[in-house]
Amino acid sequence: MSIRELAQLVWRCEYGRLAASALELELRDEVRRLQDARAVQGSPVVAARWSAGNLFTRRDDAIRAAALAIDNARYRDALREIRRAEQSLLDIAALAEANRDVDVASVAVADIRQLAGTGFLQGLPAVASLGPLVESMTRCMLVCEYRQASDLAGLCTRMAAPLRERRAPQPREFDTRIAAVSEIYDATRAVADEAEPDPTCDGSLKHLGRLLDQHQTALAARLLTEVEIALIGRRRFRLHFRERLQSDDVADLKRLVAQYSWHGAVDSDWLEALGREAVTLAGYAQRAESAAINLDAAFNEGGERA
Repeated sequence: MSIRELAQLVWRCEYGRLAASALELELRDEVRRLQDARAVQGSPVVAARWSAGNLFTRRDDAIRAAALAIDNARYRDALREIRRAEQSLLDIAALAEANRDVDVASVAVADIRQLAGTGFLQGLPAVASLGPLVESMTRCMLVCEYRQASDLAGLCTRMAAPLRERRAPQPREFDTRIAAVSEIYDATRAVADEAEPDPTCDGSLKHLGRLLDQHQTALAARLLTEVEIALIGRRRFRLHFRERLQSDDVADLKRLVAQYSWHGAVDSDWLEALGREAVTLAGYAQRAESAAINLDAAFNEGGERA
């Protein structure tokens, strides 16, 4: 019987429309149902893991208080304790479900991190974005927000699932892309900041090849795409300064990168070039204006003589 139906019975008993013995029978049946549910739930070890022992204490105390209130004919108090016990049972069920979901998500994230291998690849968004989700669902578990934790765990698992799919790569599907990435890093390494990650030196690109050999194509493709996206500024820099990068002295380029960024260095050079062109064009305009003045003077002088 639902809490709403029990509340209606209590109301009818209070107004003399239901015998107390009939109400007491229904309330005791509800308490027995709660006791059976408590026996099934027990006290899972997850309670200690998430410091949730108070849930079981509250459940057991509420069931005992409900039985005692029935014995003393305090039916409204019994109803309140039954409601409290019911909520505790639901919270404990949510705790157990969320714990399972969190474990599944944590295993999925750990697998992705292990597959990513190097620190550079683990720092890319596909892998790094899973870390805050794990932290958030753990925090929710510790503050007893089990449904939110379960939702976050489900989201984390769904994000990780496509990256764990295995399929054989097509022949030479990624060879050209990996070679292009390696070539750009090699061409710009002399002007890069020493602290900037270099996947060609730390083995990240080779690890991508190993992932492909293991048929972890989905993860390898995602990580390679993110490397290419992160490389846009560096690629633009190389295209803009191609000739200067081939010279022996690249100190000026290195200072530009250190002062701005890969994109900022190109933009700064463009602004300087535009400034030089503006000065040149201003000189042309000044000479043209002087020529026009001289022509006007010559025409006026000729007209006066005529």
